[in-house]
Amino acid sequence: MKFLWPWLAALVVVSARADGLYVDGMRLYPEPTWQRGDPEQEAEDDSLLLTWPVPEGVSLRVMVPRSPPLLKSDAGTFHRNLARKWIAQFGKAARIGWLEIGGRRWQSCRHPSRSGEGVAYQVVTVHAGRAYSVLAIVSTDAERLPGVVHELLAGVEFPAPEPAWRQTLNLAILPRGETLQTLVRAEAEALGARGMLLGHEVDSRDVGGMRTLRWSLDGFRWDVSAGPDGRRPFELRGRLAARAPAAPDRGVLRLELGAQAGESPLRVQVSRYAYCGPAAPWREALAALRREDGADLHRLARAYPCAGAGPALLASMEAAPGQTLHQDVPLPALPAQATACWLELRPVSRGDGLGVMLLEHVGLYVVYEPEAPVT
Repeated sequence: MKFLWPWLAALVVVSARADGLYVDGMRLYPEPTWQRGDPEQEAEDDSLLLTWPVPEGVSLRVMVPRSPPLLKSDAGTFHRNLARKWIAQFGKAARIGWLEIGGRRWQSCRHPSRSGEGVAYQVVTVHAGRAYSVLAIVSTDAERLPGVVHELLAGVEFPAPEPAWRQTLNLAILPRGETLQTLVRAEAEALGARGMLLGHEVDSRDVGGMRTLRWSLDGFRWDVSAGPDGRRPFELRGRLAARAPAAPDRGVLRLELGAQAGESPLRVQVSRYAYCGPAAPWREALAALRREDGADLHRLARAYPCAGAGPALLASMEAAPGQTLHQDVPLPALPAQATACWLELRPVSRGDGLGVMLLEHVGLYVVYEPEAPVT
């Protein structure tokens, strides 16, 4: 994790007071005065980042890791080992103790910050076999945990589990075989006598735990100013990667969009659909999706909508040629009556030229179903 905190330059005011912010099974309720860190920095650190506005020359920063580790022992042994670890790291500078906040015990360690300016407070609590931690860094030599951090911890909740959902399908739809050849011929015909399409590639794979789509087209256009042979090369190369959370209404969808080469901006649209219908058509639509045909899902969304909860556009991100973007997309609460739902991610070329027809047949789908089967 980085502790240089470049995200201080790009802050947004926390606006989720009503619903709170989830970090795995822990929910926090930051006051609106807290400011969120830059989404790209939060994604890189895999943490919720908060800053409290303080006088010039003073800073108060909080980091809450999003992936609390599973305990490999009982809670008592974990806390004893954690105290030994802190002593090994910080020696006599470690002030280790316990805090009782909001009816919950937090093991705490005050120690010098890594930058050497000010102090850091690490507080850790155990819930349901996981260790949840909060790191507060104060640029002054604070003797106690700052009051606003104390208030943040006082509001921490571990809500009772709601009806369990599970991710049952995570796949890429892409043209193959004759369908791909037909699309490539159509792209070549659109290019016409102005040039020639020489190569193409569309594939899907897991890269670093992210479902990843990649596509490319290359060739040349005739251009008398391009040199002796009159050929000006072109290349379209794009990448869409996503890591979806285990449940459809917890955590964030992590996105990466790269317009690595091309002539027009590339956009990805993320939509969520909820299903409120019987089992038979749902199973048929899933079978079609496994054959890489998502048309039946769209028909179901129209035929069996959840009341007051139509398709929701969760995010739209656009990358210029040569640009790669990252974004974390929060997933909102599901309609109470939903019996299944899915996320659909579609890359779209903003231009009307190379690759438009190809991208119309490319996408990522993530399907969620309750533990109890749809009936």
